[in-house]
Parts: sequence; structure tokens; C-alpha cells
Amino acid sequence: MGLVAVAWAASVALPGMAGVAQAQDKNACIDADTQGQELRLKGHWREAEVLFQTCLRLQCPAAVAQDCSARYDDVRSSMPTLLVAAQQPDGTDTVDARLVIDGQVVSPSLSATAIELDPGEHLVTIQHDGWIAPEQRVVFREREKDRRLAFQFAVPSSPALSSREVGETEQRRGGVDTLGVTLTVSGGIAVAVGATFAVAGLAKRSSLLADSCSTSKTCSPDDVSTINRDYWVSGIVGGVGLVALGLGIWELVTNHERPRAQGGLPGLQLSF
Repeated sequence: MGLVAVAWAASVALPGMAGVAQAQDKNACIDADTQGQELRLKGHWREAEVLFQTCLRLQCPAAVAQDCSARYDDVRSSMPTLLVAAQQPDGTDTVDARLVIDGQVVSPSLSATAIELDPGEHLVTIQHDGWIAPEQRVVFREREKDRRLAFQFAVPSSPALSSREVGETEQRRGGVDTLGVTLTVSGGIAVAVGATFAVAGLAKRSSLLADSCSTSKTCSPDDVSTINRDYWVSGIVGGVGLVALGLGIWELVTNHERPRAQGGLPGLQLSF
């Protein structure tokens, strides 16, 4: 009697459990299909592909399974794919590099086969200890298959420096002093312009003195004011030029002397 009771209970419970499992599969299938469509519209095609594939493995209603299968095939056929090729600094092909897309390491080494990407803009780079390679920002479009990106590694000559650090390094090494050169050149030009106006003023004055109007004091006021203007421009431009020239020479001389005043660690001899 005990065995009969157990068998009878099982015969009653199993259909009920099967019904619950089928209902759960149905709900999961509908949710996967719905969420997959939403992700696809947002551009997350790879996540949508996983959900559509889930539909194919569940006991789905015929209509949902058919829709899910069609969407899965569409995503698969439209998904962009990427091929990445790299060369060592000597030009030899290599797969020994980390593939990084949008800041995330996708693979520890480069694959010889294409990888799938969501459509849209992506930042692609490869990494190798001791080598550098430029990053590439690329837009991938749907149905774009086997897009090839080629990278060329290079050996860094020195650590990367900011523009400010480069300027400071150049000054420490006694390199080109932009301020000193600019002041010196500008000052020299201003002095030359001032001298030109001074010479022009002297020439006009000599010409006016040789004229008969100088004796009779009937010279035109405009002629006199022109001479005064030349002298005035000569004085101002020449004076500013002399100041700039002096500052430029001072800057160049002091910049040249700065490296000698900088010390190093005890026991180290620095040369510049």
C-alpha cells in the first residue's frame, strides 16, 4: 500500500511540476525576446545576441520562438566584425599584444579570426610591455564585416613628457630660450626701426635747413611737424627696442648659467 500511495502521488505531482517548468520557460523566453529587442535598439547587439540565443534553447511558444530566431539571425548577419593585425618595431608580424577596446581588455593576445563589435564608435588600441602603438578611433557600421585595423609598434625613445615638462627640461639643459630669443629679436628690430626714423628726420632737417625758407623763416609748419614726428617715433620705438634688447640678452645669459647652478644628488656629476 505504501508503494502504491507513493506512485499515485508522483503521478499526480509530476504533471503539475512539468506545467510549472513550462510556464517558467515561457516567461523566460518572452522576457529574453523582449529584452533582446530593447538592447538591439540601444546598440548593444552582442548582449541582444546572447538573449536571442537563449530563446532558442527554451521551450518557447511557437510564435515567440519564430520571432526570436528571426531576430537572432538578423543580428548575426548584421553584426560588425573586426580583424586586428600588429607588427613588431622591426616589421615582423606578431600576435603578442593585448587588445583593448574602449578601455577594456578584450583579449590577452591578438586573434587570427574576426571578433564581433557593437555598431558605433570605438577606441581600439593594442598594448605590449616596452613597446608603444597609436590608438585608433573607428566607427563600425552594421553589416561591416572583417574590417581590418593594422598597428605598428615602436620602441619609445624616452618617457612621454607634457609640454610644460618639455619646456622645463629644455631650460635645464640650456636649450633654446624662447623668451630670450623673442625679446632679443624684437628689440633688435625695434632699434632698427627707431634708427630709420631718426635718419629720416635728420635728412628732412638738413634738407629744410638748406632751403631758403629757413633763412626767411617761412618754412611750412607741416614740414617742421613731420621732422618732429620722425624724432618722436624714433625716440619711443628706439627706446622700447633698447629695453627689449637688453632684457633679451639678460634672459639668454642667465638661462645659459642656470644649469650650472642646479645641483644633483651627492656623489653624482651632472653634465649638460
